[in-house]
Amino acid sequence: MQGTPGLWQQYRLRILSGLAGLALGASLARAAEPAPAAIAPAPAVSSAAAPLVLDLPGCRKLALEKQPALAAYRASLTAAQAKAQALEELRLAALVRHDLPLRRQQAAQAVQAAQAQVCQAEWDTLYAVTRLYWTAVYAQTQVQLADDLLAPGSLKDPHIRELRNRVQEVGNPEGKSRPERPDITANRFKQLDSLIHLTEAQRAEALWSRERARAALREAIGLCEEGLLIVGAALEQPVPAVPICREQIVALALARRGEATQAAMAVELAGLEVEAQGKSYRCTFPTFASFGDIHAQQVPMTESDGFYRPGGVALEMPVSLVGKRCGRVDQAQALNGRAAAVQEKVKNLITLQAEDAFCRYQQAYEQTQKFQQAAREAEEAATDMAAEFLRNSRVHVRTPEHVLREEILPLITEVIQLRIQAVQLRVRTNEQRFNLLLALAQLEHVTAGGFCPGFDGQPIRPELSMPLSPISPK
Repeated sequence: MQGTPGLWQQYRLRILSGLAGLALGASLARAAEPAPAAIAPAPAVSSAAAPLVLDLPGCRKLALEKQPALAAYRASLTAAQAKAQALEELRLAALVRHDLPLRRQQAAQAVQAAQAQVCQAEWDTLYAVTRLYWTAVYAQTQVQLADDLLAPGSLKDPHIRELRNRVQEVGNPEGKSRPERPDITANRFKQLDSLIHLTEAQRAEALWSRERARAALREAIGLCEEGLLIVGAALEQPVPAVPICREQIVALALARRGEATQAAMAVELAGLEVEAQGKSYRCTFPTFASFGDIHAQQVPMTESDGFYRPGGVALEMPVSLVGKRCGRVDQAQALNGRAAAVQEKVKNLITLQAEDAFCRYQQAYEQTQKFQQAAREAEEAATDMAAEFLRNSRVHVRTPEHVLREEILPLITEVIQLRIQAVQLRVRTNEQRFNLLLALAQLEHVTAGGFCPGFDGQPIRPELSMPLSPISPK
């Protein structure tokens, strides 16, 4: 035993010397090899990613894929399907739980309710994306309008700054042979300057409103990238009149809305619960909320203004009922009555939303036509008046007393007033076009796609089909 440490030291020295020899041989071999050629450095990659350019159909399609809220609702649908499948696989449990067949029916209905919830969430997402998209386009249109008004323009159609310069030339000529116009005073220049400053302020407001709308649009789509450009749309695109009626919109809304489907499922679940509570004599017995929660949604009116905006009523169902069998059955019947009242309230609210959306569309369409005509006429009048102002300085007219009198036609006040009126009407016209597009989006949303406004490239038309599955792309 004493010689063991000496042998171990010899083995260790041999191992170390062998490793050293291998290392030395490898180093000599590397030294004998030719030096490798220098590797060219990789080209620098720009850290700024290319902006994502999307039109409205692209934004809507991407939102159905990227929005986290939709992923959450789809996960709830998957959980409801797994719960229903788990109840189906309980074979021998029906010998002990006599209410198990009823629970299976309730779980299957809960799957339908979850599917309706996914459908409605998808239409909510599409509406949010569409509304924010047109908001960004509207803000961009206002920016372009301000740029046009502040641009130099031409002598025949002078814009605000050009008009101010031309007024100064007419009112203060260089030669003495042409007297000053008495209607051009310092106050008139201040009036034009204030109009220029007001236009610049409105441009800044529209510019930052566009950025806010783009940021909100990215969130509605589910994007984290900052670079998002929207293209392929303009408020000036014509919107044809759609031959629809109030009753058709209401019928589409009642037939396709996910909230209506959920409310109907809640009534059926509560009706089965009355029968299920009669299957047991236990003092405490669970309800369908323990097997297949429906998550019935209210139909709140999201706007808060001077109009009548009633709220929805929530479904009520505890996870268990307590008492004797007859007492639990009575409780279940009362809760079934509440579910029926909830369904009726949902129906009334959906009808109110559909009628309100229909009226808003009709109002926006009629006002858009009138504002477009008024803006066109005001622009023509302002242009003609400005051109006449620049052409004429003084004219001689004969009064009824047969006396020649020198008058100024037109006055600078008339030119400024017409120009202001034309600008205001152009702004209001863009606003009405924006309201019309929002009204079309609201019709699509309130009918859950039953009314097709053509935002995905299809022609505008009302549909009468009922969706059987969520609209998410595969």
